[in-house]
Amino acid sequence: MGKYTNDQVGWIITCSILSVMFFILLVVYLYFSRNDFRKPTQPLTKASYITYILAVLFRSIGYACQAGILGLSDSILHERIYMFISSFPGYMTAAAYCIIFFSWCSICIECMEKKTTKMFERIRIILIILLAIIIVFFISIIIVIFNISQKHIGLINTIEAAFAIFRDIAVSVAFVGYLISIWKLFVNPCSFLDNYESTITTLCVTITSALIVRVISILVYSILRSQNKTCFLDSSKYLCIFIIEQLLSEFFPLGVICLSRVLADKNRATDDPDYDFRQFA
Repeated sequence: MGKYTNDQVGWIITCSILSVMFFILLVVYLYFSRNDFRKPTQPLTKASYITYILAVLFRSIGYACQAGILGLSDSILHERIYMFISSFPGYMTAAAYCIIFFSWCSICIECMEKKTTKMFERIRIILIILLAIIIVFFISIIIVIFNISQKHIGLINTIEAAFAIFRDIAVSVAFVGYLISIWKLFVNPCSFLDNYESTITTLCVTITSALIVRVISILVYSILRSQNKTCFLDSSKYLCIFIIEQLLSEFFPLGVICLSRVLADKNRATDDPDYDFRQFA
């Protein structure tokens, strides 16, 4: 590979493989969702389709760009572009997780009394506001990144990492509180385990767990970056952490969502009477 080190070659191959994996995930999801786009659905359900597609698409593009920018000779431009393409998909998946989470939970909420659902509406509004603040902050960070000197790039990187940690912790804590509140509303929680609600809860827990794993990985990344002043693309240690973190916090939860779509389509094909209830995302 000529001018590339062995570690950089490892990064190029890893990002290229991840890009292909997420693209395949996108194609599978689009194929099994093709009929649902043509029929009338709830706005929240349609929003979950769109945000999931965008999240997976930007993940795939992001990995492809990460592999491509390694050829840049301008290290300053390289670091600025990498900061953008590595962090932006995280905000897209956070938005997708929020909408998909509430799309799934709405299935349970529809079975509850109207006075109970008001509480969840308030929580959802709070999360939407939080997400809006996060997006505005991210746009501000991007503007600053491309108008700041090289010596301040490290500081901006730290601020962005800290805010990403706050973002994922805030959303995951809200998700946990939401799930606990739903659980308490069932008269007999034990019977809940035998219903389709248990599947939905498992899916929601998967998303929440992915956010927690992402927080841990950002912390590890920040520690490694502070200890090693050289480019992390020359670190095989961080490459291993990167692979594990991406598979656990990105591919696994997004893959589970895609699997739920595939299973929902198969249930429809077999005329499952509970298909409408099991249409998760």
